[in-house]
Amino acid sequence: MTFWSRAAVIVRSALRTIRRTPAHSTFVVSILAVAIAVGTVTFSVVDAVLLKPLPIPDGERLVIIPAVDTVAHVWRVTPQVFWDLHDHTKTLESVTVVSGLRGTGITIGDFTDEFRQIHVFAEAFPVFHISAGLGRLWTAGEEARGETDVAVLGYRFWQERFGGNPNVLGMRVVTGQRSRQVIGVLSRDSEHPEIPFFNSDVWLPLDLPRNSRTSGVTPIGKMRPGVTPAQVADEVAQMIPGGWKPPVAPYLEFLSSSARSWMFLALGAAGLVVLLGCVNAANLMLSRSHRRTREVALRASFGASRIAAEMIAEGLMLSLGATAAALLFGLWGINAARAGIISIQLGVTRAAGISLNSRVLSAALAAAVVTGILFSCVPAWQASRTSIASLMKEGTPTMGGGRSRWRQVFVVGEIATVAVLLVMSWLFVASLIRVVNVDLGVDRSHLIGLTPRGPFRASARTVAERLRAVPGVVDAAVSAGAWMPLLGTTFGGAEHTVVVDGVGADGAPSFEATAYRVTSNFFSVAGIPFVNGSAWPTGDVTSVVLDDEAAGRLFGGLNVIGRQIRTRDPAGIYSVVGVVSRVRGRGPERRTPPGVYFTTSGQAFGSVLVRTRGPAGQVVPALTEAMKPYAPNQKDAYIHTGDEAVRRMTLQRRFNAAMMSAFGFVGMLIGAAGIYAVTASVVSQQTGEIGVRMVLGASPGRIARDVLVGASRNLCLGLAIGLPVAWWFSRGLGALLFQVTAADLSVYIGVSALLAGVGLFAAIVPARRASRVDPIRSLRR
Repeated sequence: MTFWSRAAVIVRSALRTIRRTPAHSTFVVSILAVAIAVGTVTFSVVDAVLLKPLPIPDGERLVIIPAVDTVAHVWRVTPQVFWDLHDHTKTLESVTVVSGLRGTGITIGDFTDEFRQIHVFAEAFPVFHISAGLGRLWTAGEEARGETDVAVLGYRFWQERFGGNPNVLGMRVVTGQRSRQVIGVLSRDSEHPEIPFFNSDVWLPLDLPRNSRTSGVTPIGKMRPGVTPAQVADEVAQMIPGGWKPPVAPYLEFLSSSARSWMFLALGAAGLVVLLGCVNAANLMLSRSHRRTREVALRASFGASRIAAEMIAEGLMLSLGATAAALLFGLWGINAARAGIISIQLGVTRAAGISLNSRVLSAALAAAVVTGILFSCVPAWQASRTSIASLMKEGTPTMGGGRSRWRQVFVVGEIATVAVLLVMSWLFVASLIRVVNVDLGVDRSHLIGLTPRGPFRASARTVAERLRAVPGVVDAAVSAGAWMPLLGTTFGGAEHTVVVDGVGADGAPSFEATAYRVTSNFFSVAGIPFVNGSAWPTGDVTSVVLDDEAAGRLFGGLNVIGRQIRTRDPAGIYSVVGVVSRVRGRGPERRTPPGVYFTTSGQAFGSVLVRTRGPAGQVVPALTEAMKPYAPNQKDAYIHTGDEAVRRMTLQRRFNAAMMSAFGFVGMLIGAAGIYAVTASVVSQQTGEIGVRMVLGASPGRIARDVLVGASRNLCLGLAIGLPVAWWFSRGLGALLFQVTAADLSVYIGVSALLAGVGLFAAIVPARRASRVDPIRSLRR
């Protein structure tokens, strides 16, 4: 026979075996389909965000140069450093700066709105392969001559706002007091949803002074062929005073930096789920191969030599069928994952590219082949290495020793793998609980924060007085300058800092503090308790309130009231009238500098904090209506309750906990199914032995107890292996956990109790079935 003829015979035989055992085949396919679907969805997300190349030529050569020294918290790459690099670089073909922001009140033709604007050098166009679809782009020569009163519109924006009208060329774009002329529209191919700033509405020339050292810029460069990011970092370090070496990174890595850690964690967890599916399927195949010992022995006695090949072929067909089912579920899961990640605003910039593409399909097919071979190789090996005589002997109702040992190994491996998944998910849930319960120093119940995108049309104090008249509002206060928790769009938002020292303090060093400018009723509205003293009288601009950390640094925390502090830039001397508890202005997971509270008249731009009588959410519509006369572009105002703010602040934590809990739950279901299937199979295969024992006097309770003892033994072995492995893996999760360590004993106790309960529950039904065996009927088999 030719190779293909033999292969066809093997496949037909494997198909006949699958058809003869529909329940077994369906169970194996179901387990594998769930595992492969989890792996497919996870890989599609990781592939789109981390692995897929940038959608521009030579995207792998783009690097980003951080401007901030995160240790010293100072700007290192200043405009002056950038221009030195721009003019003298040997490692980069070109280098540019991109500055994006959301403008306020930009007028384009007859439209006035908050358009997304981006400021770039002309060099950015060739770096990112950006071209004009209508008109032209400005040039580096025009920038050098100062001819920068020009603008270019984004393609999508041009289509949506102007219906693709070519007459936009020549329109005026007014930003602030400056008027620019539209000279072009980007081509359709120049917009990529995966790169955030590519989707800006208006592109404007960037004005960057050459000698500035007071701010920082983040250059993006295109490396020369053969150059590495480390070489770029060495070159930049030579241009920075003090020789600070920036952590230069590929631009693709920068885009996915916020998601890299949890995505690799998810991929590892999905791999464990797929491994669980393989082990479970292997165990089921071993169970079925035992029931076929007589058939195998008979075929072997007639010279059948394809038993192992047929088992592997059967495994491959089952895994391919499972993969087909997994792709149907995976298509729904991939769409759900894309929509979910985008909707909850995790900051994953390339989430729009998540799809069931050829790379994902190839990975799913590879997983099908690998899993099919993995879970069928042990039964096939067992069949190929056993002699005909031993097969005939194992055709008795008792369980063969080799298969029994392998089956126990697989069950123990399943339990250990589930233990690893559950420990990691439990750690993330514990971290979330700790984060949520951190005291921010603000009473967030019945609290609403309002932050407009632009300045109010009246003073913030006037707005606060108007909001006090809204039914359900107890009081309203104003905060200007630094964004307090529950007020800003981000919890590390715009901050004003001031250097302070104590007048007459005994050698206390000066330090940088966060400067909050608030009205005198702010503390009562926010629910910030006073440790000592009270707020300043209305209109008093010579007094300050310190938080307890600032008071401790300046005066040791004692005899603070009446003492004076000195501030620099702007310079001034203020009397301390009160001390309040420290507020975690940057959220529970970031260190907050000491705080100093100054008075504000409420005339400048500010945010409003509102205390309500009842549930805050019920008052939001009325507050939104009351703000309309004062807040232009109301649709973009940031209005939220205290509880919503905490939910936003802990969004990544919640997502990580939910993701790992889902992996743990799926793994636990697969493990429980495996324990049940294996225990039921053992009971079924040992029916004759159980009948003999019952004839010799064993009680039904003893039989059931023995089955549960066997399951408990496997559980203990699995936990003894899985918990140390989980501890070893979890040591690398330190950066992703909060106030929880890999050695937290309560986590391991909880996982052990949960897994023991689930495992024993899965073994109860087979144990009860064993206790009800009819000894007479079993002996007649």
